[in-house]
Amino acid sequence: MKSIGRRTCLAVGIICLLLLAAALLIARNSPATGYELSVYASTPTLVWVFLLLAVVGGLFIIVHQVVTEDCESSRVWLAGFLVLLLAHVSLICVPYVRGYTTWFGDNLSHWGHIKDILSAGHFTKFNSYPVTHVMLAQVVLVTGLPLSGVANLSTCFLSLGFVLSAYLLATAVLQDRGQQLLVAAVVAAVMPFGLYHVLLMPNGWSILLFPLLLFAALKCEGLAYLVVALFMVVLYPFFHPLSSLMVAAALVTIVLLTLALRYVFGRPRKAATAPPLGRILTLAAINLAILLPWLLSFEEHVRRERLLWHQLLTGGADVIGSMGESLEKVDVHGLGFLILLVKMYGVELILIGAALIGGILLMRQLRSAARDVRSLGLLSLLGLMLLFGSLYLLYLVGTPGLGAIGGTRLLSYTMIPTAFLSAFCMHHFVTRRHGPRVAMGVLCVIILPAILSMLSLYDSPYRLRPNIQVTETEMAGMEWFIETKDRSLGSTYIMRPPDRFAHALLGYEESQRRRSEFSSYAPQIPDHFGYGEFATLGDQYTRTTYAAITRFDTVVYSTVWRKVGRFTQADFEQLQEDATVTKIYANGGLDVYLIRGLGAAP
Repeated sequence: MKSIGRRTCLAVGIICLLLLAAALLIARNSPATGYELSVYASTPTLVWVFLLLAVVGGLFIIVHQVVTEDCESSRVWLAGFLVLLLAHVSLICVPYVRGYTTWFGDNLSHWGHIKDILSAGHFTKFNSYPVTHVMLAQVVLVTGLPLSGVANLSTCFLSLGFVLSAYLLATAVLQDRGQQLLVAAVVAAVMPFGLYHVLLMPNGWSILLFPLLLFAALKCEGLAYLVVALFMVVLYPFFHPLSSLMVAAALVTIVLLTLALRYVFGRPRKAATAPPLGRILTLAAINLAILLPWLLSFEEHVRRERLLWHQLLTGGADVIGSMGESLEKVDVHGLGFLILLVKMYGVELILIGAALIGGILLMRQLRSAARDVRSLGLLSLLGLMLLFGSLYLLYLVGTPGLGAIGGTRLLSYTMIPTAFLSAFCMHHFVTRRHGPRVAMGVLCVIILPAILSMLSLYDSPYRLRPNIQVTETEMAGMEWFIETKDRSLGSTYIMRPPDRFAHALLGYEESQRRRSEFSSYAPQIPDHFGYGEFATLGDQYTRTTYAAITRFDTVVYSTVWRKVGRFTQADFEQLQEDATVTKIYANGGLDVYLIRGLGAAP
């Protein structure tokens, strides 16, 4: 019977590989032709169906191997793991296969930091997250590949590394092969960090590398693991300060929980090497010793520390109130709010719920003879989830100081341990009751968040957010604008400030130091172009100013953000008739206007 099951699993694996190949081929034959409000709606439905079927097939293979306990004697589960890894990569790469140029926001600014290193040979004083940019600059120099391709695909490889390192960490904190495989299934099929799996962002990279650091720290009784752990804690302050702080908190938590467990229950009853607490505490100290002076050497972080002190004295921000105002703008109430909540946080709610059940089961095991030394590592992950989750809840209720350190990111750190505790929970029920119903239940627990994470991986109207795609015409138009504009004149915008494009095209230092007319603090164009109060746009400016309006700007307020009411199609039509405004450039992705201010020469 087991041989029949193995052949079935291998056949499912082959079908899944064919589905993935077909999905990418269909996506390749349906290239993007401009800005798309939603990558989901613009990509043929078969692409997403085939990707989902491949994920389900990969999960079926692993769950089958776990439920039948065949994973202990065969390696058929590798076929399911391979399918999930390829599906994971394919999902991230679909936009690039369809010809997407890149993504807006910090993503473009990090291109600029890489360009600085390539042109100057070193990172500049503006760069407080240099490790990511130095690594990618080296890849560009060694391989000769274009910066755009390296920057776009780099996070995909980090996301793949996250899956592999999570499996490694599972081998250190879970004793059963089935538990370890369920962790691999969860992290490969579910992507709770959203765009952190896609965008080039140092904070995202530092989160994706978190399991590898924890694995090395828990195993650092060995010299090789100690070297890896030491190397990573030295680098982490240069990845991102918040992640570095969370690393220190995680390492200290591991030490404290291990000591507390020993005090309450005594040493583990099964012989094994316990985590080297002295070394782990030393790693935390080294991390903090590097982080603090590094933070104080950048004015950007000094300002954040001042904000932290100010919030401690005056009180934190009303985070929930701000969320309510945002929902009010898009007219979301009642049932619509609950649906949006599931869309935005359904993955987190499911995994945290399963993880909490797993935590209860773990506490029961700690009191029994089944406890072994690996339970210390899993208990540490439970402690980290509760620590980070509590900090996030405190941020939501407006606890002073947490907003200054980027409290919204704390949810991502909370999600890191959930896969391990969820797998522990699922495996508990698998071992208690065998049969197809249990297997189906485990599959559903993983597939549901997998579907939700697939639908929320990219911003789209599904979650009341427009796609942050940057098109080739936008980049070409902004390049023309940056090279051609009169440097003595400023510029304004609606939603996409030109300084982001200047970072990517000129380099961050060039745009910040030598092109001062590009400023992230430049005023935005007033709502409805101010036509409700003024006859022309020029009446609102005292000097001649450029206005860079992208296709994104003209689409979002007539579609996904229509209820916000900032702009209407009539506003853009009136702009074309405005005597004080002259269109000087248009390429389908970007329109550049010259606004003749009232005090300026004609």
